[in-house]
Amino acid sequence: MKEEWRLSSAVIREAQEVRQAAQMMIDGSLFEAAYRHGRFAYVALPVASALANWSNAQMQEVRSFWDQMEVPAFPVSGDDLLDAGFAQGPELGKALRRVEGDWVASGFKLTREDLLAKLGIYLA
Repeated sequence: MKEEWRLSSAVIREAQEVRQAAQMMIDGSLFEAAYRHGRFAYVALPVASALANWSNAQMQEVRSFWDQMEVPAFPVSGDDLLDAGFAQGPELGKALRRVEGDWVASGFKLTREDLLAKLGIYLA
Protein backbone atom coordinates (compact mmCIF):
# COMPACT_ATOMS: atom_id res chain seq x y z
CA MET A 1 0.00 0.00 0.00
CA LYS A 2 2.88 2.37 0.80
CA GLU A 3 4.17 2.10 -2.76
CA GLU A 4 0.73 2.44 -4.30
CA TRP A 5 -0.13 5.57 -2.32
CA ARG A 6 3.45 6.84 -2.08
CA LEU A 7 3.22 7.41 1.65
CA SER A 8 6.34 8.29 3.55
CA SER A 9 7.59 6.03 6.32
CA ALA A 10 6.88 8.84 8.80
CA VAL A 11 3.21 9.04 7.75
CA ILE A 12 2.86 5.28 7.99
CA ARG A 13 4.43 5.25 11.49
CA GLU A 14 2.08 8.01 12.63
CA ALA A 15 -0.96 6.19 11.26
CA GLN A 16 0.16 3.02 13.04
CA GLU A 17 0.56 4.94 16.29
CA VAL A 18 -2.91 6.43 15.96
CA ARG A 19 -4.34 2.96 15.33
CA GLN A 20 -2.50 1.48 18.33
CA ALA A 21 -3.66 4.33 20.56
CA ALA A 22 -7.24 3.89 19.33
CA GLN A 23 -7.14 0.18 20.15
CA MET A 24 -5.81 0.91 23.64
CA MET A 25 -8.70 3.31 24.19
CA ILE A 26 -11.20 0.76 22.96
CA ASP A 27 -9.65 -1.74 25.40
CA GLY A 28 -10.04 0.79 28.22
CA SER A 29 -6.30 1.45 28.61
CA LEU A 30 -6.50 5.23 28.54
CA PHE A 31 -3.48 5.86 30.75
CA GLU A 32 -1.40 3.43 28.70
CA ALA A 33 -2.47 5.16 25.48
CA ALA A 34 -1.60 8.56 26.94
CA TYR A 35 1.81 7.41 28.15
CA ARG A 36 2.82 5.35 25.12
CA HIS A 37 1.36 7.50 22.35
CA GLY A 38 1.19 11.06 23.68
CA ARG A 39 -0.42 13.45 21.22
CA PHE A 40 -1.39 10.61 18.91
CA ALA A 41 -3.72 9.29 21.59
CA TYR A 42 -5.81 12.46 21.52
CA VAL A 43 -5.84 12.38 17.71
CA ALA A 44 -6.96 8.73 17.90
CA LEU A 45 -10.13 9.57 19.82
CA PRO A 46 -12.42 9.82 16.77
CA VAL A 47 -10.81 6.68 15.32
CA ALA A 48 -11.53 4.74 18.51
CA SER A 49 -15.05 6.11 18.61
CA ALA A 50 -15.73 5.08 15.01
CA LEU A 51 -14.19 1.62 15.40
CA ALA A 52 -16.03 0.89 18.63
CA ASN A 53 -19.25 2.62 17.58
CA TRP A 54 -19.32 4.72 20.75
CA SER A 55 -22.30 6.87 21.59
CA ASN A 56 -21.85 10.63 21.87
CA ALA A 57 -21.87 10.24 25.66
CA GLN A 58 -19.08 7.65 25.54
CA MET A 59 -16.99 9.83 23.26
CA GLN A 60 -17.53 12.88 25.49
CA GLU A 61 -16.49 10.88 28.54
CA VAL A 62 -13.19 9.90 26.91
CA ARG A 63 -12.70 13.41 25.50
CA SER A 64 -13.10 14.78 29.02
CA PHE A 65 -10.38 12.39 30.18
CA TRP A 66 -8.03 13.68 27.45
CA ASP A 67 -8.84 17.30 28.18
CA GLN A 68 -7.68 16.77 31.77
CA MET A 69 -4.78 14.41 31.05
CA GLU A 70 -1.23 15.43 31.83
CA VAL A 71 1.33 12.66 31.68
CA PRO A 72 4.09 13.22 34.23
CA ALA A 73 7.66 12.08 33.73
CA PHE A 74 8.35 8.53 34.91
CA PRO A 75 9.91 9.02 38.36
CA VAL A 76 12.33 6.05 38.35
CA SER A 77 15.51 5.55 36.35
CA GLY A 78 17.93 2.74 35.65
CA ASP A 79 20.30 4.31 38.17
CA ASP A 80 17.65 3.79 40.85
CA LEU A 81 17.58 0.10 40.02
CA LEU A 82 21.36 -0.13 40.11
CA ASP A 83 21.26 1.50 43.55
CA ALA A 84 18.64 -1.09 44.59
CA GLY A 85 20.99 -3.96 43.75
CA PHE A 86 20.19 -4.81 40.13
CA ALA A 87 23.11 -5.67 37.88
CA GLN A 88 23.31 -4.00 34.50
CA GLY A 89 21.76 -6.13 31.81
CA PRO A 90 18.45 -7.50 30.61
CA GLU A 91 17.04 -8.13 34.10
CA LEU A 92 17.46 -4.45 34.97
CA GLY A 93 15.56 -3.44 31.84
CA LYS A 94 12.84 -5.99 32.52
CA ALA A 95 12.39 -4.77 36.11
CA LEU A 96 12.32 -1.14 34.96
CA ARG A 97 9.58 -1.95 32.43
CA ARG A 98 7.61 -3.77 35.13
CA VAL A 99 7.65 -0.87 37.59
CA GLU A 100 6.88 1.46 34.69
CA GLY A 101 3.86 -0.72 33.89
CA ASP A 102 2.79 -0.64 37.54
CA TRP A 103 3.06 3.15 37.51
CA VAL A 104 1.00 3.50 34.32
CA ALA A 105 -1.61 1.03 35.59
CA SER A 106 -1.96 3.14 38.75
CA GLY A 107 -2.92 6.14 36.62
CA PHE A 108 0.48 7.69 37.40
CA LYS A 109 -0.42 7.80 41.10
CA LEU A 110 2.37 5.59 42.48
CA THR A 111 5.15 7.78 43.80
CA ARG A 112 8.85 7.27 43.28
CA GLU A 113 9.03 5.82 46.81
CA ASP A 114 6.14 3.43 46.09
CA LEU A 115 7.86 2.22 42.96
CA LEU A 116 11.24 1.80 44.63
CA ALA A 117 9.55 -0.24 47.38
CA LYS A 118 8.08 -2.54 44.70
CA LEU A 119 11.51 -3.26 43.25
CA GLY A 120 12.14 -6.00 45.80
CA ILE A 121 9.59 -8.28 44.14
CA TYR A 122 11.45 -7.95 40.83
CA LEU A 123 14.96 -8.44 42.21
CA ALA A 124 15.99 -11.95 41.23
